Amino acid sequence: MEKLSAKWINKRKVLLPENNQPGKEQKERKVEWKMKKNKIRRIVWSLYLLGVLVVAGCGGSSTEEVSEKDYESDDQKTKQDQENQSQAGYVFQIGEIEVAVDMDISLIEEKLGEPDSYFEQPSCAAQGTARIFTYSSFEIDTYPDGEKDLVGSIILKDDNVATAEGIDLSMTKEDILAVYGENGKEEGNSLEYEKDGMKLCFILEEDKIVSIEYRSKVF
Repeated sequence: MEKLSAKWINKRKVLLPENNQPGKEQKERKVEWKMKKNKIRRIVWSLYLLGVLVVAGCGGSSTEEVSEKDYESDDQKTKQDQENQSQAGYVFQIGEIEVAVDMDISLIEEKLGEPDSYFEQPSCAAQGTARIFTYSSFEIDTYPDGEKDLVGSIILKDDNVATAEGIDLSMTKEDILAVYGENGKEEGNSLEYEKDGMKLCFILEEDKIVSIEYRSKVF
């Protein structure tokens, strides 16, 4: 009986289809699932790398843009600091253009437009060439300072222009004192006010203003 049972069991094993052998289907499913997992991992990893590259690319562009803006801001700040430094003291204003002694003429030369006349001569204030720009109602004289030409004096020639405080050539000494006070220095026929190392000079004839001059400390 035991021999018969063993023979019958062996016969059943032989007659079973190969695909129906116990455990093989589970193995195939495990292999298939493992392949799917690996594929998903590769896709996720590829997306991650792509995201890193995009972020890095955007970050680099942003950094470069910020750097350029920083440089522009620094340049503008430096230029503004130079203008503010040069415009210490009394300032002459023509339209929206401010002109102050000891400022670099190149900052405003183009804005002022073509002068009525232009002249060069050896400078009395420094070694080099002085430049004289004559406009209809005022004159600007420069002196050399290295490679720059700085404003040495500004001369108002008629009452079409005035100081920033409102004094022009149609006014008198009394008007000057009312605006600038009694602390001016009188010397000969001139009344001078000093501020931040520069001078604002009023030339008088019988207490009437005949000339207004902004002068640098180097003159």
